[in-house]
Amino acid sequence: MRIHGHLVIAGLLCVAALPGIAEAKDRAEGWRNWTERAERILAAMQSGESARLDSACTGVTRTVIGQGFAFPGWAQSLIQVCTVTQAAYHGSENSRRSKRICSDLRSVSKKIGKAAPVPESPDAHRIAQRISRIMIEIRNQACVNFM
Repeated sequence: MRIHGHLVIAGLLCVAALPGIAEAKDRAEGWRNWTERAERILAAMQSGESARLDSACTGVTRTVIGQGFAFPGWAQSLIQVCTVTQAAYHGSENSRRSKRICSDLRSVSKKIGKAAPVPESPDAHRIAQRISRIMIEIRNQACVNFM
């Protein structure tokens, strides 16, 4: 019985040591998923096709929230990038809503534009900064009457 207790304790100690290894793998995989999603969103934004953007944004919340760790705020804003850019692409007949979309384009662009390098994905911050610049271009085109 005593040996069994020692084996259980040894097993628990081993499991306690593994999360660091598993977490590093999960973070790398999570950042790879984020980067792939961000690249699809960027390509869709550059194409100017709302249907392509809608497709690229489908599941973005799951990509950002479902990786098992918290991305930095700038990376989490990828969800808002989709929301506000899709709203800009689809437009609004309501003047107040259009002004809000234009304001949101600027604020979300600033948020994702604060991207910083991360060791797990060396390209993530550059993609985020390109998304930020594209959002400002979209704002400059779509919000002429509200600036």
